[in-house]
Amino acid sequence: QADRAMISILKRMGAKPHSREEGLVFTLARLSGTQIDLRETPDLLPVLAALAACAEGETHFTNAGRLRFKESDRIAASMKLIRALGGEAEERMDGLVVYGKKLTGGTVESCNDHRIVMAATVAAVGCESEVVIKGAEAIQKSYPSFFEDFKQIGGEADVV
Repeated sequence: QADRAMISILKRMGAKPHSREEGLVFTLARLSGTQIDLRETPDLLPVLAALAACAEGETHFTNAGRLRFKESDRIAASMKLIRALGGEAEERMDGLVVYGKKLTGGTVESCNDHRIVMAATVAAVGCESEVVIKGAEAIQKSYPSFFEDFKQIGGEADVV
């Protein structure tokens, strides 16, 4: 499972995981920007971009060109998500540069993409005010119980 790379990427960004009997637990940590090659894990871009938007410094995502041909153009959609929430990001032909800063909140278009919905939800945790996700029903494609599970771990979500 290529998504397991998330653990090593989070560690590189400064996250500190702890093993417990219920699984791997991450506690709140100050994250720092880094270089992330997405050649083997391109679908991680939206959620990692959301985290990078809340990190200190720049994060450069490379080798993600094939994301332009998914449910949405995930490079463009991730950039729009970050900008919609008050962050800064620049599109590259095969990637994205995210400039970490405090996110304010706002309204995000899901682009009918389940991964953008999940990324916007992660970004919302770091925002100063609420986040509205238009087209959040796109989550049904891969994870219908996503918002229920998000609430179960302490997140707040009003699903309409």
